[in-house]
Amino acid sequence: MRSVDDWSAPGLRAALEADGWILVPSRRIWVVEDLARQWRPRGNFGHDRRAVARSGLTLEDLTTLTPGDAQRIAHLYALLYVGRYSPLNPLLTPAFIEVSWRTGFLSYRVARAPDGQIMAVAGMWVRGGVMTPPVVGYDTARPQREALYRVACWLFMERALALGLRLHGSSGAAHFKRQRGAQGFTEYNAYFAAHLPPARGLALRALAKLLKSAALPVMIRRGL
Repeated sequence: MRSVDDWSAPGLRAALEADGWILVPSRRIWVVEDLARQWRPRGNFGHDRRAVARSGLTLEDLTTLTPGDAQRIAHLYALLYVGRYSPLNPLLTPAFIEVSWRTGFLSYRVARAPDGQIMAVAGMWVRGGVMTPPVVGYDTARPQREALYRVACWLFMERALALGLRLHGSSGAAHFKRQRGAQGFTEYNAYFAAHLPPARGLALRALAKLLKSAALPVMIRRGL
């Protein structure tokens, strides 16, 4: 069972451990319970809003999607998640972008330049009062002063604020997210190994113990 954490499903981790599952830490996630209290009063809210205003970009909810838009969104996502974060991340195709938009699986919000070029994007879903943006991207080749990462994050954070949703901000960019009111939680992969040969269960338990005792404290201490 993937993506087990004490914020999304309180009590689930303890129940799994009591039932004999092995909890292996996978990453730290950053979440905001109440954006109106934890983000809007902060100075970074105003900084981000002004950065968006200065950008000269137009924010748009995608009600139509051209093939060029789908290709551009897939490219911007790849620049960030694959090119800058990790080549192990999934490589989304324009066909996925089109299907996820057409079926309503994801809603897309973009920031366009005056010439119509999409410069930043956020693809969002909402489940159980929680917004998660699994598709985020921006033109990483542009100068940092253009603040396109701020613009991309504004696309989904401002929308979650307006709708009164809790925000699951995923992992990465820990300092940036903490400055905007996010709190860190450990996410686990849970394995049921009681039916496996003892050696396999022992290997999983050893991995879980190593990560909990060595890697996890370092991540928490450094705010990763």
